[in-house]
Amino acid sequence: PITAIDASDIWGEPVSVATARILRETRRDASIAVIGPAGEKLVRYACIMFDVHRAAGRGGIGAVMGSKKLKGIAVYGRERPPVYDPSRLEELSQAYFEKFASDPKLSDMRKYGTTNGLRSSGSLGMSPSYNYNRPYIPDDLASKLAGDEVLKLSLPENEVPENLRGKSCPIKCSRYVITTFETRVLRVKPEYESLAMLGAATGVFNLQATLYFNHLVNEMGLDSISTGNTIAWYLELVEKGLIEDWGTGARGFGDIKAIEKLILMIANRRGIGAVLAEGVKRASEILGVGAELAVHVKGLEAPAWDPRGRRGFALSYATADVGASHLRGWPKPHMPPSRGPAAEMVESLVENRDWSSIMDHSGICKFMPYKLPDVAELYRAVTGLEITVESLRATSLRTESLARIHGVLDWVTPPLDDHVPRKWMVPAPEGPAKGSKAFLSEEDRLEALRAYYRARGWDEETGVPLPETLRKLGLDEAAGDADRAIAVVRRRLGLTQ
Repeated sequence: PITAIDASDIWGEPVSVATARILRETRRDASIAVIGPAGEKLVRYACIMFDVHRAAGRGGIGAVMGSKKLKGIAVYGRERPPVYDPSRLEELSQAYFEKFASDPKLSDMRKYGTTNGLRSSGSLGMSPSYNYNRPYIPDDLASKLAGDEVLKLSLPENEVPENLRGKSCPIKCSRYVITTFETRVLRVKPEYESLAMLGAATGVFNLQATLYFNHLVNEMGLDSISTGNTIAWYLELVEKGLIEDWGTGARGFGDIKAIEKLILMIANRRGIGAVLAEGVKRASEILGVGAELAVHVKGLEAPAWDPRGRRGFALSYATADVGASHLRGWPKPHMPPSRGPAAEMVESLVENRDWSSIMDHSGICKFMPYKLPDVAELYRAVTGLEITVESLRATSLRTESLARIHGVLDWVTPPLDDHVPRKWMVPAPEGPAKGSKAFLSEEDRLEALRAYYRARGWDEETGVPLPETLRKLGLDEAAGDADRAIAVVRRRLGLTQ
């Protein structure tokens, strides 16, 4: 049964307080999804927090709950969904568990989780440090926010609750860390994106401060990536004298006290926080300054990977349905963009984008190296339905094509919006990717886009899925929308008589 409970007494409360009160009013074994003050104030990058520690972070979904005056949802139950072949599923699960738990290639992930990421990004010229001004950073700087330092503060695996570390996970990288920034307390270990965006991107290489920032954004219900990106942009404006500070005392990068104030001001839409709550693209438009320093794609603030260090990665950002997401495909092999045209990386990008999409569809962690045939076998064991790798790839293309049409009919205009920020088109100043830009040139970008559109069965001129492609995918009902979207883009580009 669904029961509605008045949430007026917890409206305005941070995530942990709201979660605890909902648990008291429902059941102790419930799983809780709540928003913080940021979602209530409709911050455009507010997130939904699950069981205090886990976030549905990107895209402002927390503001959707806030707009509906919905503070939280409690879900509980003991019945398991039916499985077609339980014994086969158990057999497969155990086999994959043992395989991944003993895989030496996953040893770093078992040890650190994602927290050693700044060492990788910094050495490859992909770091977001100082609002993406320093994509290469030396290891002695990166190590201050890296895995070994986090590990020193982490509780052993057996001291972490099962619902946090995952009963069936062979990696178990989730931990609690002991923080001492304010008082000595236990908090959940942050992931790389949070460490890099709340720390390195803002010029803070103080681990305890960064752990505290991570705690604050979780309590306020803010996406850590967009929060760090937007604050880093603001600090660069202040440091360069392009704007006067609005009541935070900020002097520029690395100002810990100012960053703490900014997180709270954004979550509550106070002062400059009301502007920054709109996201870096809109904030630059509101203030009329800093557009050339704003790092976003299609309005979504970029994550902690600068594409000037990896060939073809800018194409992934540019073509992703949501904009700047690091979870929409990684072309291989690794090399800087200066090594050749981005169009040569399309096949690799499509392959990894399809794999990434199917992991999302299946609810499988992307850090587990499942192959698509593995997913097909698991699917058969659960549902009893036969599915091929080709069918899985079609599911990915079907999803991406519908998302592309939806975006175009809303506001996206390919190929104009299939772009990357100006900062990434400035050659990297140092490191292994020195001299590299996200794309070799504007013509390189356009040629890569055309190659990607062709590979996906989309109209080469407008970047919109062709009606015949949708029909082949079994989406006949969307063919008319595709025609309409193509006409919309042609009109926006001035291609219609």
